Amino acid sequence: MRKFLFIIILLCPFLAYTQDNESGMKPDEFESMLKHLQQLITVNDTELQKKINFLSGKIDLIISDKQQRKKLAAESYSKAAKFTAEKHYQSAGIYYGNALALDPDNITILNSYTNTVIEWVSSRQNQGDYESAQQTLSEYIRYLYTFSAGLPVEGADYLVSTFWTLTDYQTKLHLEAEEKKLQLINIHKKELERKIHERLNSPLSDNETFLTEEFRNTQLMFVQWQRAAPDEVYLTDLLNKRLSQIADNVEALNLLKYGEENMKSSKQADRINPYYTASELYITNQRLINIKSLLIPSILNRVDKFGKDLDNLSGAITSDSAKISWDRITKRKTEITALANKTKTKEAAIKTWNGFAEEVALALPHAADSLYSAHIRLLLSDVNQRTNTLREEQLHDYEKWGLQNIRTMHEHYNNEVGLLRGGEAAKKRIINGMKDYLCPVDTRYLSITGIKLYNDIFDFFNKELDREQRISLAVQFNECKRKPLSDF
Repeated sequence: MRKFLFIIILLCPFLAYTQDNESGMKPDEFESMLKHLQQLITVNDTELQKKINFLSGKIDLIISDKQQRKKLAAESYSKAAKFTAEKHYQSAGIYYGNALALDPDNITILNSYTNTVIEWVSSRQNQGDYESAQQTLSEYIRYLYTFSAGLPVEGADYLVSTFWTLTDYQTKLHLEAEEKKLQLINIHKKELERKIHERLNSPLSDNETFLTEEFRNTQLMFVQWQRAAPDEVYLTDLLNKRLSQIADNVEALNLLKYGEENMKSSKQADRINPYYTASELYITNQRLINIKSLLIPSILNRVDKFGKDLDNLSGAITSDSAKISWDRITKRKTEITALANKTKTKEAAIKTWNGFAEEVALALPHAADSLYSAHIRLLLSDVNQRTNTLREEQLHDYEKWGLQNIRTMHEHYNNEVGLLRGGEAAKKRIINGMKDYLCPVDTRYLSITGIKLYNDIFDFFNKELDREQRISLAVQFNECKRKPLSDF
């Protein structure tokens, strides 16, 4: 009986090992104990002998399977090391992962895998590809987290040490990437600033084709500078003035081409044609006078010559006809003033005064007398000043409306930004808000300050959207109907 109880006690670890292999004993220890039990059992202990033989067979299978897995792990590890030496890091990573799956307790394999990852990350770092380097390092750190369960203590100790080493490296990578990004931004900004100064200091051509090309290039540089230095307005203002100067010179060339051709044809016709032609030419000349301040010297000389030729052309009008015309014009001015004051919009008032300006210009060829001619020119100048003032007020009203839309967009949808990470509903509401409040605003009629604010609010909400939503929104903005300036 005592012998039987002793054998049962010895069998307990075997039974536990065959079920979950968590007894804490190694396979060779079990094998040794089995042999010892077999020596204790007599020839007649047949049933007990069968049980011992059964357990012995299972232990042999476990030992054989473990040895096979270690062999396969060693083969994968060998291939991984080969690929690492050839700098085929992705292939090496596959074999390292396979080796660890077969032999998870092998710290040597894990250490080689870690060193290979660090080697690859360092190579990307040296090439300036910080995004790939950071992504790979983060993914490997997550891999270590998932790999840590079930390791022996020495394996866990290794993972803790490796984790802190890798996280320190990750922090270093992030700081270095940010520093490199800032350096590139500053280099780009300085280079762009140098190009801007070169363009601003270069003389303008009096060729329309060259001026048009210059306008496009300057406009592109204007947009680039706003993106690179949105808070630095000095160069922005200079570029804006340069664009205005180019536009005025292009307009002057077109006006001169039209005026010089008409003046030439009118001199070759009968006497009645110069009378009516001159009325149109004086409107052209008045516009040229208004933009003289920004014209380059060669174009300015042509403008002055055009004005003198126009005065000579209108010299045939008698003093009496000039007085009659002047009396009619002064009476008409009183009517136009009252009519313009009653209009609902600045656009209607501008059209009213422009119509009157055309009437005055038609009367100018009749004013051969220098006194009446001077009066009419002063009147044209006054009318032009009125329309310019109205146009400025109109632009001011448009900007006021646009800024209100921008403010409303921000006030109504600012709180939606914090909810974006919670679902798509907030994003859709923001998209609808941008279409309702930002899309109708035509930025051509906003000041530089207004455009900057519009872009800031647009970017503030747009950056919260998914890439596909941004593309869709851009298409809708391109097709949306802007509120016209004529509504004000």
